[in-house]
Amino acid sequence: MFENIHLQFKKIYPPVTPDNPATLAQYSHFLQEEPSEEVEEMKRHGDFCLDGEIHISPILPVSEFARRKLYYIKAFVVMKSGTLYRTRRKDENSCLLLYTYDGNGCLEYNGQRHLLSKGDGFLIDCRQPHYYYTCGDNWSHIDFHFLGAETELYAQYLMESQQGIFFQPLNGLFERQLEELMELYENVTPYRELLISAKINSLLSLLLTSSREYQHLLERRPESLCNLIKYINNFYYKNLSLDFMSSYSGISKPHLIRLFRKYLDCTPREYVISQQIENAKNLLETTTLPINKVGATVGIENSSYFSSLFKARTGMSPGEYRSQNSLLK
Repeated sequence: MFENIHLQFKKIYPPVTPDNPATLAQYSHFLQEEPSEEVEEMKRHGDFCLDGEIHISPILPVSEFARRKLYYIKAFVVMKSGTLYRTRRKDENSCLLLYTYDGNGCLEYNGQRHLLSKGDGFLIDCRQPHYYYTCGDNWSHIDFHFLGAETELYAQYLMESQQGIFFQPLNGLFERQLEELMELYENVTPYRELLISAKINSLLSLLLTSSREYQHLLERRPESLCNLIKYINNFYYKNLSLDFMSSYSGISKPHLIRLFRKYLDCTPREYVISQQIENAKNLLETTTLPINKVGATVGIENSSYFSSLFKARTGMSPGEYRSQNSLLK
């Protein structure tokens, strides 16, 4: 596992704790020349005992753009933890994805205690109080801390679906994506930070789409709703009122609104508008149609309303959008 990744190795003995200055200094200098910010943060916000072997990736610079707009790696560690290993912490600004590849560990989070075995993992928001530790003689696991791009939303969705706990088979797609992510992190690659962000997004999406809740929602997804969505995608330019959509699908209006919010995070009307705006953007990019004709073509006859709606959704007027994005220049 991670044979092609450069990880610094350290056997931790005696165990490192925040109240043992000698061992703490040894661990700090292993991470970097100056005292480790990670250790200082752990001392401020909680308690820990490092016991066993640690393999850690070097901490590389992150651009300001990536910090503001992208997912980025804060720390990546492979731990072969002994009996005494523990981390109790809160108020750390990161999400933690931890994955077990041998032994057993425990997580205490949101008032729940979870036993973790081979293939088990969790995704948590480290700003919340959390405690994880070895259960038994050893616990080998990967700790992946990351930030950026509303990372807490993934933790929230996974918590809602299965309390943040997941299972992924060893040597499967999840592990391969982790290795590909770390290869990107360590290599000199064009658009490196963008590719890292995309890979993290793919990794988190895999966890969500593998969850029991996601599969349950797919199985319960009404066929009539799917048929209505296909109709809207094809005929967004027609006068698709809520009454019409309810009649077409055979779903009552209140229930239809609930289904749209559940599966699409919007109302039926908001979905129709999103299709109109996306198709208007395509026309502005690829044709010379006058702006009022563009609005009428996507089903919005009032040109003033179209312009104000377009700007509200995109942040620019139709004319500004065409000027910046036209493919006919």
